[in-house]
Amino acid sequence: MNNNKGMSLVEIVVSLAILGIVVASVCTFMNIGMNTSTASTSIASVQKEAQTVQNQVQSWIMEANKGIVCYEGQANFDYAIAIYHDGISASERYIQVVYYRKEEKKLFYHKLMAEGQVNGTVEDLINDSNAIESAGDWDSYLLSSFVSNLSLDTAKIKDQVVTFTIDYEVKGKSYHVSNTVKLRNEVEEHPTNYSR
Repeated sequence: MNNNKGMSLVEIVVSLAILGIVVASVCTFMNIGMNTSTASTSIASVQKEAQTVQNQVQSWIMEANKGIVCYEGQANFDYAIAIYHDGISASERYIQVVYYRKEEKKLFYHKLMAEGQVNGTVEDLINDSNAIESAGDWDSYLLSSFVSNLSLDTAKIKDQVVTFTIDYEVKGKSYHVSNTVKLRNEVEEHPTNYSR
């Protein structure tokens, strides 16, 4: 005798419920894996960026041949490292400035040519940052994001040594980079202006 009995409605509903639970579990595990992978990639990316930025700023600091000055607490920046370069011609006299804006957690870079009215004073940096702010153009000078702290210890600058520190924070994870930098040239702690 042939028994061609099919599935009942109850069996179909139970099968679909079990299939739904299995699919939901698989999706949840995949989502957790993707989120973990994305977070790991973000942290690795920030660590790579931190190392790149640190290397770049350190090379600028090492090449300073006039002076290095840090400025704090101005209207358009919380901290700035001004790296002074001198030379015979006007094109060899310039200031490399790394601005830190704490609220945005960003670093910005701008090169000021020491000509005309630029003498290398804090007023020059304030005027420069005011011009950038007025133009709404900070993003054109972006050097790095996710920066939670920036500092340069110049206590041993007379020994041609400074300590550069930068901290990053992304998705609750912190990354700290600090290096002692040996300067190639003798520099002044507070260089005189570029006026000749």
